[in-house]
Amino acid sequence: MTNNIMPEMTKARTELVLRYPFFGKLALGLELIESDQFDTMAVDGQRIYYNKDFVKKITHKETVGVIAHEVLHVVFKHHLRRNNRDKYFWNVAGDYVINDVLFEDGFVLPEGGLYDSKYSGWSTEKVYDDVYKQKDQQRKKELEDQGQWKTLWEEAN
Repeated sequence: MTNNIMPEMTKARTELVLRYPFFGKLALGLELIESDQFDTMAVDGQRIYYNKDFVKKITHKETVGVIAHEVLHVVFKHHLRRNNRDKYFWNVAGDYVINDVLFEDGFVLPEGGLYDSKYSGWSTEKVYDDVYKQKDQQRKKELEDQGQWKTLWEEAN
């Protein structure tokens, strides 16, 4: 399989080495793997998985930013700290923390990434607790709107 995206990924990593040596050095230690299992990019602590269609749609600067984003998941050991937390909401919390750091450092990220200045300086655990609480409150509101909350509450008690 020919991979015409690999040169862009390599160029983005090289830019990280030259402009952001901390991120670049760490990015060089992560193997780049093309995968359509993910819509964007993902990391498992040893490899960065990237969707070629996603990389084709974003700018070079955004590619640099997303690779730095994946590096910070490893730096913050998100893959080791999740424990029994909900995987989706743990990732959301990690994204809020990471994107705040990256924006502060002047990185460019694709539109639509998770960012809220309220989480500036928060730990991933604290953001998780907040987003998970919001999820519970949203679910409660949905059930109340459907007239189901009282029934579920009564069943639980």
